Amino acid sequence: MAIKQNFIWVVLFFFCFLTDYTPIAVSAEDDVEKEEIRFVYTDIPPLIYTNDQGEAAGPIFELLSKVMEKTGYRWKAYHRPQGRLMHEIIKGKYNLWVGFEKSLNVVPDLKSEVLMSRNIIHAMNINVYWVGDTKPIEKMEDLRGKKLITILGYTYAGWTNFIRDPANNISECHASQFRNLVLMLKYGRCDYLINYEDPMREIIREIPISDLKYKNVAHHDLRFMFDKRIEGGQEIMENIDKAYEALKDEGLLPIR
Repeated sequence: MAIKQNFIWVVLFFFCFLTDYTPIAVSAEDDVEKEEIRFVYTDIPPLIYTNDQGEAAGPIFELLSKVMEKTGYRWKAYHRPQGRLMHEIIKGKYNLWVGFEKSLNVVPDLKSEVLMSRNIIHAMNINVYWVGDTKPIEKMEDLRGKKLITILGYTYAGWTNFIRDPANNISECHASQFRNLVLMLKYGRCDYLINYEDPMREIIREIPISDLKYKNVAHHDLRFMFDKRIEGGQEIMENIDKAYEALKDEGLLPIR
């Protein structure tokens, strides 16, 4: 499998902060491909994360494991911190991930170089949260002129363009971890917080906030994404889709 190293990857859905590099060998069929498919992720608990044993876990990882077992491709999963992830994606070290189509709009030249699965593997809500008597938010545009807590590296399915547009006058309060994100809202560092619903639901179980309110402001579909510049990439993505569909027909999907 020949890989063109100069291809630039600049957008992943799973932007995050995370710990040092943790390669994890997960499945292999040595006689299928000369080179492994390299899946990259960062922690979005409970969907995908690195467990206490240093291994990838969560329903997205379980789904990918089942899909890749059906395809017969050799593959590995790699967990990367945000600071090193981008540099290594630019170098072309990884060729499979999970993401939103709209996230590709952050770098317009990227979209034409990405193969996306026809199957939606999970639907995710993006919510804005606030506490108590803070003025409610009904839509993303209501955040203009507000102070908003965001987590470093997230694209929020492309909404960072809106958040960082100077014309919208949104002041960002940056957090580097999910826990810090919620604590900043709880103790009034900023008035609003934006986050994906799945990880937010997980963290507020640990850090409850009295009179927490929220509004869904966006809904996006999660898909497998693959490097179009890889030789045979179209066939690989087709086989990934077919494996997903077979699992669906068999009732074996760990996530919907």
